[in-house]
Amino acid sequence: MFNAFYRLNENPFSPDLVLNGPYLSESHAEALTHLSYGVSETGGFILLTGDEGSGKTTLLSNLIEHLPKDTDVAVIHNPAVNEIELLADLCDALSIEYHESNLKHLIDCLSAFLQSNHDKGRTSVLVIDNAQHLSNNLLEQLRLLTNLETDTQKLLQIILVGRPELKQHLNQQALRQVAQRITVRYHLASLTKTEILGFIAHRLRACGLNEPLFKHSAIKLIAKYSAGNPKLINQLSERVLMTAYGQSQSSIDGRITQVAIAEALGTDKTKPGKIVSPAIAASLMLTCILGYRIWQVAETQLAPESLTTRLSTN
Repeated sequence: MFNAFYRLNENPFSPDLVLNGPYLSESHAEALTHLSYGVSETGGFILLTGDEGSGKTTLLSNLIEHLPKDTDVAVIHNPAVNEIELLADLCDALSIEYHESNLKHLIDCLSAFLQSNHDKGRTSVLVIDNAQHLSNNLLEQLRLLTNLETDTQKLLQIILVGRPELKQHLNQQALRQVAQRITVRYHLASLTKTEILGFIAHRLRACGLNEPLFKHSAIKLIAKYSAGNPKLINQLSERVLMTAYGQSQSSIDGRITQVAIAEALGTDKTKPGKIVSPAIAASLMLTCILGYRIWQVAETQLAPESLTTRLSTN
């Protein structure tokens, strides 16, 4: 609905938006450098942490896309509940054939594949997303996989990706041997206000709009309430865009942004108040945006005449 009004090819803040390339903040660019370095080294664990919605998945996609062609990557998004399932998932991801579901057989099959890959000059990488859900037993099993090595390097690089509690989990005394194998650690930082401006402009350009749409007063409020979290920036920006469209606002200022955020988060629009946590704000925003999108469908038949006229001329 608001796409035509603002001369956009599609919704710039949709999670399904396909970009020519991701927007990399200073922290994201630095994280990508660390991860690339870690994969090119001789082995061990690589640890990437960040809040929900901080851009970990986008960063991983970018990393995998730019890895050398002689790299085989297995990505596991939902860690298994026991060692056999974990190894079976790893074998499946690397297209390794196995005929029995027992620990020894799976390790033998995996070991043979990794050694063969190494002999061919190929690198094998395992990425585990949502690694904060890994039990101590599974983390210990992954440590044992890093024992598969030649005289000079590990046969399997393992990237653990998860929320900040993963760092706390790995600090347990029981997991000290796992922690000692971590060669690269990086925590994604929030976007700064300047980076938020660039982030929003990047997505607007991807949808065909090269001129500024959000004024600095609007960016300032989005920065405050999103706490620099990319997922929340998208959710808040979309809600603000919806509210501005509903009021036929051609540009987005602090006033309309405050109204939209107050309605979404249930705050007093005259008093910005404290920053809500990303987790709470995300839940509220998802609920609000879903309701608003349902309203959009209904509005296609009930749009005011003034808005309909303006849409037809853009």
